[in-house]
Amino acid sequence: MTEADVMADEGRLVIERSGGKYRDSLRSYEIRVDGVPVGQVGPGSLLDLPVTVGGHQVSAHIDWTGSDPVNVDIATGQAVRLRVEPTGASGLATLFKKKAYLRLTPTRGAAQAS
Repeated sequence: MTEADVMADEGRLVIERSGGKYRDSLRSYEIRVDGVPVGQVGPGSLLDLPVTVGGHQVSAHIDWTGSDPVNVDIATGQAVRLRVEPTGASGLATLFKKKAYLRLTPTRGAAQAS
């Protein structure tokens, strides 16, 4: 998708996931924006989504667990990039803290995410 493809009242949310990690190497993570499933990102791939301008809450999920939500503020024509990856938490830890399994963080040089 190019900048010309972005409508005047939209920006982009780009979720990247590195490959090469054994953990979850055959599975995709579900990405939610404002609590709504918007797509999946597999190992070594990107999910590039048009989103409306303004504040959004982004989270990643797999099975019963996932990431803490990340708040992003998207301006017209802006791309916010986030990386999703597994944390170091074991399966046992995720039984007690549902958001301990995945980490969703802004990538270097990304637009503002809080």
